[in-house]
Amino acid sequence: MEDGGEMSIYIVESYGNAPAVIDAVYTTEQDADARATRLEAEAGINHFAIHCYPFNDFPIYAIEEARGIFRYGTKTDVKKFLASLERNPQPDYEYCTIHILDAKWASPALGKDQMGLLPHIHVNNDYLDAGWRSWL
Repeated sequence: MEDGGEMSIYIVESYGNAPAVIDAVYTTEQDADARATRLEAEAGINHFAIHCYPFNDFPIYAIEEARGIFRYGTKTDVKKFLASLERNPQPDYEYCTIHILDAKWASPALGKDQMGLLPHIHVNNDYLDAGWRSWL
């Protein structure tokens, strides 16, 4: 994935309810650490990870190819990923979900899957046929 950043983005993934979910997105390590402390103390979740990425700015994109497995990148990274997809002939086949992280965010329900609140796109054949390049 691209990098080059002046700023770091800290993403807290929670593994309390398999599969993993994005629990929070911050611009400071202190905020991410505080969220992890809350996950343990208030939600009883001790399986989590804090990932630090050197992105320049928001938005960043989380490509979820399989439930709970994320790849983070820029708009350019997403375009490259989508262009590289090998088409599946099944009409309803879902390739991935792209979550758009456009600002600092924390799940309102600590440790629970609230990712549906994030702007996101379910990438299927209809989406690929609809000219996704114009969306990105």
